[in-house]
Parts: sequence; structure tokens; C-alpha cells
Amino acid sequence: MLPLRSFLTHMITQSYDTIGRMVSIANSETTYLSGLSYNTAGETLGLTMGNGVLGSFTCNDHLQLQTLRYSKTGITPDPLNLAYDVFRVPRQVSLAI
Repeated sequence: MLPLRSFLTHMITQSYDTIGRMVSIANSETTYLSGLSYNTAGETLGLTMGNGVLGSFTCNDHLQLQTLRYSKTGITPDPLNLAYDVFRVPRQVSLAI
């Protein structure tokens, strides 16, 4: 456990675009989340995590999650790749552990 004094020296900053959507989470040393992209309804379509994992999401015309994919260059298959059927039941496409 870090001493409280040491813990308080790490300030996490959230950055937002001009219409208030989050674009990154970082501190002075590390970027934890960046590259967030959104659709016109404001739902997240993509992101990049600090460890290089890319997230991508698609929605149907009712703004319901249709696909969820996490990938990283050099890792095959994708760590997580899910799709939902018309009854909103997730069907696993691939999962690498």
C-alpha cells in the first residue's frame, strides 16, 4: 500500500472535447484511455487503452449495442469479440484468455 503522501502526488486528469465528451484519462506519466470516438447520439464507438488495447463498438438503428470488440496488434485472435443477435442475446464470437 502506498503512503498517503505518495498517493496524493498522482493526479488523474480527464480531458473533454468542445461538446463535453470525454477524450482521454491520464496523469503526468501515463495515458490510461485515449482516442475516444462517438456517434451522433453520443455513444462510444472506439477507444484506446493505455496498454495498447483497442476497443470498438457498433450499435443498431435502435442505439443498442450490436458488436463489442477488443483487439491488440500482435494478438490473435482478438482478446474479446462479441456480437448480439436480434433477441439481444450475446453470442460469443471469440474470447482469448
